[in-house]
Amino acid sequence: MAVPGDWHADTPKSGFWIREKFQRNQILRGLHDAAPHDLVMISDADEIPRADTVRAMRDDRRHEVFGLRQAFYYFYANYRNVQGPEAASVWTVAATRARLDDLTPDQLRLRVRNGAQPARLIDDAGWHLSYLAMDEEAVRAKIRGFAHQEYNRPELLDALDIPALLASGRDLYDRPGYAWQLVGREEAPRWLASQPELAHLFAPAAPPLVRYAKESYLTVEPSPFGFWERHANRRILQAYAPFIQGRVLDIGCNHCASTYWLRENPRVSEVVGVDLNEQALSLARELFEAVPLASLFVEHDLTADGPIVPPADTVVSFHTLEHIYADDVADFLSSACRSLVPGGYFVISMPYDRAYPDPCHVGFYTEASLARAMEAAGLETIECFRDDRFDEKDLLTGLFRKP
Repeated sequence: MAVPGDWHADTPKSGFWIREKFQRNQILRGLHDAAPHDLVMISDADEIPRADTVRAMRDDRRHEVFGLRQAFYYFYANYRNVQGPEAASVWTVAATRARLDDLTPDQLRLRVRNGAQPARLIDDAGWHLSYLAMDEEAVRAKIRGFAHQEYNRPELLDALDIPALLASGRDLYDRPGYAWQLVGREEAPRWLASQPELAHLFAPAAPPLVRYAKESYLTVEPSPFGFWERHANRRILQAYAPFIQGRVLDIGCNHCASTYWLRENPRVSEVVGVDLNEQALSLARELFEAVPLASLFVEHDLTADGPIVPPADTVVSFHTLEHIYADDVADFLSSACRSLVPGGYFVISMPYDRAYPDPCHVGFYTEASLARAMEAAGLETIECFRDDRFDEKDLLTGLFRKP
Protein backbone atom coordinates (compact mmCIF):
# COMPACT_ATOMS: atom_id res chain seq x y z
CA MET A 1 0.00 0.00 0.00
CA ALA A 2 1.35 3.43 -0.93
CA VAL A 3 0.21 6.27 1.33
CA PRO A 4 0.80 9.83 0.14
CA GLY A 5 2.17 12.41 2.57
CA ASP A 6 4.97 14.84 3.28
CA TRP A 7 7.13 12.21 4.91
CA HIS A 8 10.31 14.28 4.91
CA ALA A 9 8.62 17.13 6.78
CA ASP A 10 6.81 14.84 9.22
CA THR A 11 9.65 12.53 10.24
CA PRO A 12 11.26 13.39 13.61
CA LYS A 13 14.77 14.73 13.17
CA SER A 14 16.32 13.09 16.24
CA GLY A 15 15.93 10.10 18.52
CA PHE A 16 16.42 6.58 17.18
CA TRP A 17 13.49 5.11 19.12
CA ILE A 18 11.29 8.14 18.38
CA ARG A 19 11.82 7.64 14.65
CA GLU A 20 11.14 3.90 14.87
CA LYS A 21 7.87 4.39 16.77
CA PHE A 22 6.85 7.21 14.42
CA GLN A 23 7.47 5.05 11.36
CA ARG A 24 5.47 2.10 12.74
CA ASN A 25 2.54 4.33 13.70
CA GLN A 26 2.25 5.63 10.14
CA ILE A 27 0.30 2.43 9.46
CA LEU A 28 -2.71 4.48 10.57
CA ARG A 29 -2.36 6.76 7.52
CA GLY A 30 -3.44 3.89 5.30
CA LEU A 31 -6.47 2.85 7.36
CA HIS A 32 -8.80 5.78 6.74
CA ASP A 33 -11.36 3.58 4.96
CA ALA A 34 -10.86 0.37 7.00
CA ALA A 35 -13.92 -1.17 8.65
CA PRO A 36 -13.83 -1.77 12.44
CA HIS A 37 -13.61 -5.56 11.98
CA ASP A 38 -10.88 -5.46 9.29
CA LEU A 39 -7.66 -7.20 10.32
CA VAL A 40 -4.56 -4.99 10.54
CA MET A 41 -1.09 -6.55 10.72
CA ILE A 42 1.64 -4.59 12.51
CA SER A 43 4.78 -6.00 10.97
CA ASP A 44 8.24 -4.87 9.96
CA ALA A 45 9.19 -5.49 6.34
CA ASP A 46 11.45 -8.42 7.27
CA GLU A 47 8.68 -10.27 9.16
CA ILE A 48 6.84 -12.68 6.85
CA PRO A 49 3.68 -14.39 8.15
CA ARG A 50 2.59 -17.79 6.87
CA ALA A 51 -0.37 -17.60 4.51
CA ASP A 52 -2.31 -20.19 6.51
CA THR A 53 -1.71 -18.12 9.66
CA VAL A 54 -3.24 -15.08 7.97
CA ARG A 55 -6.24 -17.16 6.88
CA ALA A 56 -6.65 -18.53 10.41
CA MET A 57 -6.70 -15.02 11.89
CA ARG A 58 -9.14 -13.82 9.25
CA ASP A 59 -11.55 -16.65 10.05
CA ASP A 60 -11.21 -16.39 13.84
CA ARG A 61 -14.34 -14.67 15.22
CA ARG A 62 -13.44 -15.19 18.89
CA HIS A 63 -10.25 -13.12 19.08
CA GLU A 64 -9.46 -9.54 18.12
CA VAL A 65 -5.72 -9.47 18.88
CA PHE A 66 -3.04 -11.93 17.72
CA GLY A 67 0.66 -12.45 18.33
CA LEU A 68 2.70 -14.34 15.73
CA ARG A 69 5.64 -16.34 17.03
CA GLN A 70 8.06 -16.42 14.11
CA ALA A 71 11.37 -18.20 13.59
CA PHE A 72 14.25 -15.72 13.71
CA TYR A 73 17.01 -15.63 11.08
CA TYR A 74 20.15 -13.55 10.47
CA PHE A 75 21.96 -12.91 7.16
CA TYR A 76 20.46 -15.91 5.30
CA ALA A 77 17.07 -17.59 5.07
CA ASN A 78 18.56 -20.75 6.59
CA TYR A 79 20.66 -19.36 9.47
CA ARG A 80 18.27 -19.55 12.41
CA ASN A 81 18.29 -18.56 16.05
CA VAL A 82 17.87 -21.93 17.78
CA GLN A 83 18.42 -20.92 21.40
CA GLY A 84 17.69 -17.82 23.43
CA PRO A 85 14.75 -15.60 24.37
CA GLU A 86 14.03 -14.58 20.77
CA ALA A 87 14.23 -18.02 19.14
CA ALA A 88 10.41 -18.18 18.90
CA SER A 89 9.40 -14.71 19.97
CA VAL A 90 6.29 -12.74 19.02
CA TRP A 91 7.30 -10.38 16.23
CA THR A 92 4.28 -9.59 14.07
CA VAL A 93 1.09 -8.51 15.84
CA ALA A 94 -2.39 -8.32 14.29
CA ALA A 95 -5.65 -6.80 15.51
CA THR A 96 -8.99 -5.55 14.29
CA ARG A 97 -9.04 -1.92 13.19
CA ALA A 98 -11.28 -1.06 16.14
CA ARG A 99 -8.53 -2.00 18.62
CA LEU A 100 -6.35 0.78 17.19
CA ASP A 101 -8.79 3.44 18.36
CA ASP A 102 -7.35 3.11 21.88
CA LEU A 103 -3.71 2.18 21.24
CA THR A 104 -1.22 3.16 18.56
CA PRO A 105 0.20 0.32 16.43
CA ASP A 106 3.53 0.59 18.27
CA GLN A 107 1.85 0.50 21.68
CA LEU A 108 -0.27 -2.52 20.77
CA ARG A 109 2.72 -4.39 19.37
CA LEU A 110 4.76 -3.75 22.50
CA ARG A 111 1.93 -4.77 24.84
CA VAL A 112 1.35 -8.05 22.99
CA ARG A 113 5.06 -8.81 22.91
CA ASN A 114 5.53 -8.26 26.65
CA GLY A 115 2.31 -10.04 27.64
CA ALA A 116 0.44 -6.96 28.89
CA GLN A 117 -2.22 -7.29 26.17
CA PRO A 118 -4.29 -10.52 26.06
CA ALA A 119 -3.95 -12.08 22.62
CA ARG A 120 -4.16 -15.35 20.78
CA LEU A 121 -0.54 -16.44 20.32
CA ILE A 122 0.16 -18.54 17.22
CA ASP A 123 3.26 -20.76 17.11
CA ASP A 124 5.35 -21.34 13.98
CA ALA A 125 3.55 -18.43 12.36
CA GLY A 126 6.22 -17.31 9.91
CA TRP A 127 9.73 -15.97 9.51
CA HIS A 128 11.70 -12.97 10.75
CA LEU A 129 14.53 -12.57 8.23
CA SER A 130 16.83 -9.93 9.68
CA TYR A 131 19.91 -8.64 7.81
CA LEU A 132 18.85 -10.79 4.84
CA ALA A 133 21.31 -10.61 1.91
CA MET A 134 23.39 -7.95 3.66
CA ASP A 135 27.17 -7.97 3.49
CA GLU A 136 29.24 -6.89 6.48
CA GLU A 137 29.33 -3.21 5.52
CA ALA A 138 25.55 -3.14 5.10
CA VAL A 139 25.13 -4.77 8.52
CA ARG A 140 27.40 -2.15 10.05
CA ALA A 141 25.39 0.62 8.39
CA LYS A 142 22.14 -0.79 9.78
CA ILE A 143 23.58 -1.06 13.28
CA ARG A 144 24.77 2.54 13.11
CA GLY A 145 21.28 3.70 12.14
CA PHE A 146 18.74 1.53 13.93
CA ALA A 147 17.11 2.02 17.32
CA HIS A 148 19.26 -0.42 19.32
CA GLN A 149 22.21 1.93 19.70
CA GLU A 150 23.52 -0.12 22.63
CA TYR A 151 24.99 -2.39 19.93
CA ASN A 152 26.62 0.45 18.00
CA ARG A 153 30.04 -0.14 19.52
CA PRO A 154 33.35 0.12 17.63
CA GLU A 155 34.64 -3.19 18.97
CA LEU A 156 31.52 -5.01 17.74
CA LEU A 157 31.53 -3.36 14.32
CA ASP A 158 35.25 -3.96 13.82
CA ALA A 159 35.00 -7.63 14.78
CA LEU A 160 32.02 -8.37 12.51
CA ASP A 161 32.82 -11.47 10.45
CA ILE A 162 29.76 -13.18 8.96
CA PRO A 163 31.52 -16.41 7.81
CA ALA A 164 33.04 -16.81 11.28
CA LEU A 165 29.64 -16.32 12.91
CA LEU A 166 28.11 -18.95 10.63
CA ALA A 167 30.89 -21.39 11.43
CA SER A 168 30.73 -20.91 15.20
CA GLY A 169 27.00 -20.30 15.76
CA ARG A 170 27.80 -17.32 17.96
CA ASP A 171 25.47 -14.38 18.31
CA LEU A 172 26.13 -11.23 16.28
CA TYR A 173 25.90 -9.15 19.46
CA ASP A 174 27.53 -11.77 21.70
CA ARG A 175 24.42 -11.98 23.88
CA PRO A 176 24.55 -14.73 26.54
CA GLY A 177 22.32 -17.73 25.85
CA TYR A 178 21.86 -17.05 22.12
CA ALA A 179 22.83 -19.78 19.65
CA TRP A 180 22.47 -19.87 15.86
CA GLN A 181 22.57 -22.72 13.39
CA LEU A 182 22.35 -23.44 9.68
CA VAL A 183 19.09 -25.30 9.00
CA GLY A 184 17.58 -27.00 5.97
CA ARG A 185 15.96 -25.02 3.17
CA GLU A 186 12.73 -26.87 3.81
CA GLU A 187 12.19 -24.56 6.80
CA ALA A 188 12.16 -21.46 4.56
CA PRO A 189 9.09 -20.01 2.82
CA ARG A 190 8.25 -22.52 0.09
CA TRP A 191 8.16 -19.95 -2.70
CA LEU A 192 11.52 -18.47 -1.68
CA ALA A 193 13.21 -21.87 -1.61
CA SER A 194 11.81 -22.73 -5.06
CA GLN A 195 13.33 -19.74 -6.89
CA PRO A 196 16.75 -20.55 -8.43
CA GLU A 197 17.55 -16.85 -8.89
CA LEU A 198 17.23 -16.36 -5.11
CA ALA A 199 19.68 -19.10 -4.18
CA HIS A 200 22.10 -16.46 -2.87
CA LEU A 201 19.70 -15.86 0.03
CA PHE A 202 20.69 -19.26 1.45
CA ALA A 203 24.06 -19.96 3.03
CA PRO A 204 25.70 -23.14 1.73
CA ALA A 205 25.77 -26.02 4.16
CA ALA A 206 28.82 -25.92 6.39
CA PRO A 207 31.54 -28.42 5.43
CA PRO A 208 31.90 -31.24 7.91
CA LEU A 209 34.47 -30.50 10.59
CA VAL A 210 37.12 -33.01 11.56
CA ARG A 211 36.70 -34.50 15.01
CA TYR A 212 39.38 -33.26 17.38
CA ALA A 213 40.00 -30.32 15.04
CA LYS A 214 42.36 -28.92 17.63
CA GLU A 215 45.01 -26.32 17.12
CA SER A 216 48.63 -27.43 16.58
CA TYR A 217 50.39 -25.06 18.93
CA LEU A 218 53.99 -24.14 18.13
CA THR A 219 56.74 -24.33 20.69
CA VAL A 220 58.33 -21.11 21.85
CA GLU A 221 61.77 -20.51 23.34
CA PRO A 222 63.18 -20.56 25.95
CA SER A 223 60.77 -23.14 27.39
CA PRO A 224 60.04 -26.02 25.02
CA PHE A 225 56.39 -25.53 25.95
CA GLY A 226 56.24 -21.77 25.66
CA PHE A 227 53.35 -20.05 27.42
CA TRP A 228 52.04 -23.37 28.75
CA GLU A 229 54.28 -22.72 31.75
CA ARG A 230 51.72 -20.11 32.83
CA HIS A 231 48.68 -21.70 31.20
CA ALA A 232 45.50 -22.49 33.15
CA ASN A 233 45.86 -26.18 32.24
CA ARG A 234 49.01 -26.41 34.36
CA ARG A 235 47.29 -24.62 37.24
CA ILE A 236 44.36 -27.02 37.04
CA LEU A 237 46.70 -30.03 37.16
CA GLN A 238 48.36 -28.51 40.23
CA ALA A 239 45.00 -27.83 41.89
CA TYR A 240 43.87 -31.44 41.39
CA ALA A 241 47.26 -33.04 42.13
CA PRO A 242 45.88 -35.07 45.10
CA PHE A 243 43.41 -36.78 42.74
CA ILE A 244 45.90 -37.50 39.93
CA GLN A 245 48.05 -40.60 40.26
CA GLY A 246 49.47 -43.71 38.64
CA ARG A 247 48.88 -44.25 34.94
CA VAL A 248 47.39 -41.02 33.57
CA LEU A 249 45.52 -40.88 30.26
CA ASP A 250 45.44 -37.45 28.54
CA ILE A 251 42.59 -37.49 25.99
CA GLY A 252 42.97 -35.01 23.15
CA CYS A 253 46.55 -34.36 24.19
CA ASN A 254 47.70 -32.56 21.00
CA HIS A 255 51.49 -32.24 21.35
CA CYS A 256 51.20 -32.73 25.13
CA ALA A 257 52.05 -29.27 26.39
CA SER A 258 49.64 -29.92 29.26
CA THR A 259 50.69 -33.55 29.72
CA TYR A 260 54.27 -32.38 30.22
CA TRP A 261 53.40 -30.76 33.54
CA LEU A 262 52.28 -34.07 35.02
CA ARG A 263 55.99 -34.68 35.64
CA GLU A 264 55.66 -32.24 38.57
CA ASN A 265 53.36 -34.68 40.36
CA PRO A 266 55.35 -37.44 42.15
CA ARG A 267 52.20 -39.57 42.31
CA VAL A 268 52.21 -40.00 38.51
CA SER A 269 54.08 -43.05 37.19
CA GLU A 270 53.14 -43.09 33.49
CA VAL A 271 51.55 -40.78 30.93
CA VAL A 272 49.52 -41.97 27.92
CA GLY A 273 48.61 -39.27 25.39
CA VAL A 274 45.75 -39.93 22.94
CA ASP A 275 44.88 -37.83 19.90
CA LEU A 276 43.86 -38.11 16.24
CA ASN A 277 46.57 -35.70 15.09
CA GLU A 278 49.57 -37.89 14.25
CA GLN A 279 51.72 -34.84 13.51
CA ALA A 280 51.08 -33.51 17.02
CA LEU A 281 51.76 -36.94 18.54
CA SER A 282 55.06 -37.12 16.70
CA LEU A 283 56.07 -33.81 18.25
CA ALA A 284 54.96 -35.08 21.66
CA ARG A 285 57.22 -38.13 21.39
CA GLU A 286 60.12 -35.88 20.47
CA LEU A 287 59.49 -33.50 23.35
CA PHE A 288 59.17 -36.31 25.91
CA GLU A 289 62.48 -37.96 25.01
CA ALA A 290 64.19 -36.04 27.82
CA VAL A 291 61.37 -36.36 30.36
CA PRO A 292 62.11 -38.95 33.10
CA LEU A 293 58.59 -40.32 33.04
CA ALA A 294 57.22 -43.39 31.26
CA SER A 295 55.17 -42.21 28.30
CA LEU A 296 53.20 -43.53 25.36
CA PHE A 297 51.47 -41.53 22.61
CA VAL A 298 48.86 -43.24 20.48
CA GLU A 299 46.55 -42.28 17.64
CA HIS A 300 43.16 -43.54 18.78
CA ASP A 301 39.52 -42.55 18.14
CA LEU A 302 37.45 -43.14 21.25
CA THR A 303 34.21 -42.72 19.29
CA ALA A 304 35.05 -45.64 16.97
CA ASP A 305 37.89 -47.66 18.52
CA GLY A 306 36.53 -48.10 22.03
CA PRO A 307 38.39 -47.67 25.32
CA ILE A 308 42.12 -47.59 25.96
CA VAL A 309 43.46 -50.86 27.38
CA PRO A 310 44.63 -51.31 30.07
CA PRO A 311 42.57 -48.67 31.86
CA ALA A 312 44.26 -45.73 33.53
CA ASP A 313 44.19 -44.64 37.17
CA THR A 314 43.36 -41.07 36.13
CA VAL A 315 41.98 -39.41 32.99
CA VAL A 316 42.56 -35.76 32.12
CA SER A 317 41.20 -33.89 29.10
CA PHE A 318 41.70 -30.24 28.21
CA HIS A 319 39.81 -28.35 25.49
CA THR A 320 38.65 -31.48 23.71
CA LEU A 321 34.97 -32.25 24.36
CA GLU A 322 33.88 -29.05 22.59
CA HIS A 323 35.37 -30.51 19.38
CA ILE A 324 33.19 -33.64 19.50
CA TYR A 325 29.96 -33.74 17.51
CA ALA A 326 26.77 -34.22 19.53
CA ASP A 327 26.09 -37.60 17.88
CA ASP A 328 29.50 -38.85 19.06
CA VAL A 329 29.54 -37.49 22.61
CA ALA A 330 27.92 -40.53 24.26
CA ASP A 331 30.36 -42.98 22.60
CA PHE A 332 33.30 -40.69 23.31
CA LEU A 333 32.57 -40.30 27.02
CA SER A 334 31.54 -43.94 27.43
CA SER A 335 34.89 -45.06 26.01
CA ALA A 336 36.69 -42.52 28.19
CA CYS A 337 34.89 -43.84 31.29
CA ARG A 338 35.74 -47.44 30.38
CA SER A 339 39.37 -46.32 30.01
CA LEU A 340 39.37 -45.48 33.75
CA VAL A 341 39.69 -47.91 36.66
CA PRO A 342 36.93 -47.97 39.31
CA GLY A 343 37.65 -45.32 41.90
CA GLY A 344 39.71 -43.30 39.41
CA TYR A 345 39.23 -39.57 38.80
CA PHE A 346 38.50 -37.69 35.58
CA VAL A 347 39.69 -34.06 35.34
CA ILE A 348 38.23 -32.03 32.47
CA SER A 349 38.36 -28.39 31.40
CA MET A 350 37.06 -26.54 28.34
CA PRO A 351 35.59 -23.17 27.34
CA TYR A 352 32.40 -22.23 29.14
CA ASP A 353 29.48 -22.47 26.68
CA ARG A 354 30.29 -20.22 23.68
CA ALA A 355 32.90 -18.07 25.40
CA TYR A 356 35.61 -18.79 22.80
CA PRO A 357 34.94 -17.86 19.13
CA ASP A 358 36.48 -20.95 17.52
CA PRO A 359 34.88 -22.28 14.30
CA CYS A 360 36.05 -25.79 15.21
CA HIS A 361 33.93 -25.83 18.37
CA VAL A 362 30.84 -27.95 17.76
CA GLY A 363 29.75 -28.69 21.35
CA PHE A 364 28.88 -26.15 24.03
CA TYR A 365 28.55 -26.91 27.74
CA THR A 366 27.57 -25.32 31.02
CA GLU A 367 27.88 -26.77 34.52
CA ALA A 368 24.55 -28.58 34.23
CA SER A 369 24.98 -29.98 30.71
CA LEU A 370 28.55 -31.18 31.32
CA ALA A 371 27.55 -32.90 34.56
CA ARG A 372 24.63 -34.61 32.79
CA ALA A 373 26.87 -35.86 29.98
CA MET A 374 29.53 -37.18 32.35
CA GLU A 375 26.97 -38.85 34.63
CA ALA A 376 25.29 -40.47 31.61
CA ALA A 377 28.68 -42.03 30.83
CA GLY A 378 28.83 -43.59 34.30
CA LEU A 379 30.78 -41.00 36.33
CA GLU A 380 29.95 -39.24 39.59
CA THR A 381 30.23 -35.46 39.80
CA ILE A 382 32.57 -34.25 42.53
CA GLU A 383 32.50 -30.64 41.34
CA CYS A 384 31.73 -28.79 38.11
CA PHE A 385 31.92 -25.02 37.87
CA ARG A 386 32.61 -21.93 35.79
CA ASP A 387 36.32 -21.41 36.32
CA ASP A 388 37.76 -17.87 36.44
CA ARG A 389 40.59 -18.66 38.87
CA PHE A 390 43.45 -18.08 36.46
CA ASP A 391 44.56 -15.69 33.71
CA GLU A 392 42.49 -17.62 31.20
CA LYS A 393 38.87 -16.81 32.06
CA ASP A 394 35.51 -18.33 31.11
CA LEU A 395 36.58 -21.94 31.54
CA LEU A 396 34.35 -24.84 32.54
CA THR A 397 36.21 -27.21 34.86
CA GLY A 398 35.07 -30.41 36.49
CA LEU A 399 36.28 -33.26 38.67
CA PHE A 400 34.46 -36.59 38.26
CA ARG A 401 34.91 -40.06 39.73
CA LYS A 402 34.19 -43.55 38.43
CA PRO A 403 32.30 -45.55 41.10
